[in-house]
Amino acid sequence: MKLKWRILLVIAIFVCLLPMTSFSKEVKIFMVQSYSDQDLCGKPQLEGAVKALKDNGFTEDNSKIYYFFMDTKKHYVTKEQIAERGNIAYKKITTIKPDIVIAFDDNAFKTLTPKLIHTKYKLIFSGMNRLPEEYNKKLYFMDKQRRPAANITGVYEKLHIEDNLKLLEKIIHKAGKVVFIYSDDSVGRILANQVKFELKDTKYEDNYEIVMVRTLTEYKNALKKVNVDKDISAYSPHAHSLIDEKTGKRLSFNDTITYTLNNCEKPDIVTNANFCKAGFFGGAAVDFYYMGYQAGEMAAKVLRGVDIKNIKVGNAAKCKIIFNAKRAQQLKIKIPLNILNTADEIY
Repeated sequence: MKLKWRILLVIAIFVCLLPMTSFSKEVKIFMVQSYSDQDLCGKPQLEGAVKALKDNGFTEDNSKIYYFFMDTKKHYVTKEQIAERGNIAYKKITTIKPDIVIAFDDNAFKTLTPKLIHTKYKLIFSGMNRLPEEYNKKLYFMDKQRRPAANITGVYEKLHIEDNLKLLEKIIHKAGKVVFIYSDDSVGRILANQVKFELKDTKYEDNYEIVMVRTLTEYKNALKKVNVDKDISAYSPHAHSLIDEKTGKRLSFNDTITYTLNNCEKPDIVTNANFCKAGFFGGAAVDFYYMGYQAGEMAAKVLRGVDIKNIKVGNAAKCKIIFNAKRAQQLKIKIPLNILNTADEIY
């Protein structure tokens, strides 16, 4: 009996010391974000991934995180510029020689994967909007069960659009048309296709509209239509990159928040919890922090020696019900108490 307890004690001590003794050298982690360091989609993913790594023993004492922000929403937006930013990221990777690369959102993934697939570098992605199966047609990094066939795995950003529309119906007691407004760029087109995919074969399949906009004027006109069209019950604003014709400058989503909130009189359903925090009405949104955390946990497993081919590509697992009370009051919407009681967060 005493021998048994001694053995258990030795095992417990070994497990406790594992994070400090497992790494013979400093672990290098390279994080590539498609957007800027303040982006409402990118920033929480980064924070979640860093927290997951720390929770798994990868701290400042034994690891170093390198960051590269491609900034492809506001400053480097053309196909050529995005490709060049990917080239710069790749050169940094080959110089630093990280133990793992984490790529956030589609632009980072699609520019780096062709260069990193079947190399010594392990790649974890997060926030991918285009279906992994679509990328897989050319790259073949996973099988039909989403088991990695190469040195790549990660988290697909499922938007939970159907859940969002079901929740909206319960709040406003009608199933009017919902308008999704996207920038007419590569990311916007991917998101629009994602909406079509998620609403296919649902009862909402024929009761939504997608509007693509390129300029600030087109965006303002789209909001005016939302306001005046009685058949439209709500909209979802996702114009992340617009040209201001007066100044020639490119505007990010953050730049249009104040105008949107002051000039649209319909509920703004969101797919990102941080949009609600910024002032929009809310809905059933992707938890971007937790999505990044999922990717960080995958990275930690690989760094601890788990074969990446044993870590299947997954969906963003957590959907948060969130509301902004001030926006609800502004829109004169009374959210039923039974729904408020199920909310994860109320701003």
